[in-house]
Amino acid sequence: MISALRKKEHDKGIRWEVSYLTKEPEVIRGTMKSVAQTGVVSLRLFRHVFPKRFAELGITDSLVRLQQDL
Repeated sequence: MISALRKKEHDKGIRWEVSYLTKEPEVIRGTMKSVAQTGVVSLRLFRHVFPKRFAELGITDSLVRLQQDL
């Protein structure tokens, strides 16, 4: 969010602008990593709620692989 925030000063005061879309690779990579981390944490939480179902689907084993390099 901070990387997309721009401060512009005018004679009437300060205006803050936010870019919702960007083409900056660093911002895109950081956002994608945050989304992936959130997904893995959600899966880890739901694993405790539905342990049998996770085991049946093999998700528990896949979680180890998914969280590498996050």
